[in-house]
Amino acid sequence: MDCQYRSVTINGGLVAYITGGPNNILVLVVGISVWVGMCILIFLSPTPAQIRAFDSINATLLNREILPPAECTSRLEITGYGRAGDVRFEHGHMEYRSMCSWLFSRKAAMIAMTGIKLAAVDPKSCAKPFTSKVDFRNWIETFASKDDDAKWIIDKPYFEGDLTARPDRE
Repeated sequence: MDCQYRSVTINGGLVAYITGGPNNILVLVVGISVWVGMCILIFLSPTPAQIRAFDSINATLLNREILPPAECTSRLEITGYGRAGDVRFEHGHMEYRSMCSWLFSRKAAMIAMTGIKLAAVDPKSCAKPFTSKVDFRNWIETFASKDDDAKWIIDKPYFEGDLTARPDRE
């Protein structure tokens, strides 16, 4: 599970990449807006298990209301964008399109991006959505000794309080 995570801001959008893990995966994340959402562009070929793991993390984020379920449902109903396993292969990459935006909150961004990163590196560890905040926190904590972002999340009081997304206030 040796991986590196880097991020930079370009013209107001967050671009992040991850290297390491199965298939030496490279993930590029581009954020646009809360309603439009963002996509995750994955270069090289992720395994079906990795795609299922991304869906599991997305479902956990929605079920725990770390991402805004009402906005995600609205986006899906209006545009059809955001179904589980919603991927598109073109222009030399796979685009994972299921997750709605996390840009409204630094906390949501950190938890969502770290969750996807850890799912890419160890998809078996999150094959099913986590059913409680404690289980999700414990999963992230298992990576804290090897991943700076996981450690940062655990060291912050994120999981001590309410994780409910409030895009209209954050």
